Amino acid sequence: MLVAETAGQLYVYEVLQQAEGYLVRMRDLETGEIDPDAATLFRTAAVAFRFAELAASAERCAVAEALRDGSPASTLCGAGERPEDCRRDVARAEADYRMLSRQFADEGLSAGQLRARAEAESAIIRRALH
Repeated sequence: MLVAETAGQLYVYEVLQQAEGYLVRMRDLETGEIDPDAATLFRTAAVAFRFAELAASAERCAVAEALRDGSPASTLCGAGERPEDCRRDVARAEADYRMLSRQFADEGLSAGQLRARAEAESAIIRRALH
């Protein structure tokens, strides 16, 4: 179940409640496609929310930097943020995320770690059945 979302310039970062915890995934705003390799699972909602905010803030900052440098990204969106302001926002979001992550001992599991865990569990079940 979708419990929150935070928008960047190119992606929306969705927080979904699952049996194992809270999954943060990114969805392309233009196509609606989900990047399965960019998912992270957290045990706590608070840390998942902060992670989504950090990811969106970092993305907005990257777009603002690209626009400032005159890169082709300027044709994709209009950031409207000054790079100095967005760097400060990213630093604040990162500090908030790190503080809560330490407080709740919740660093999250990346998509690769989740796949490895699922494969290991599957192998255990296969061995038990044979």
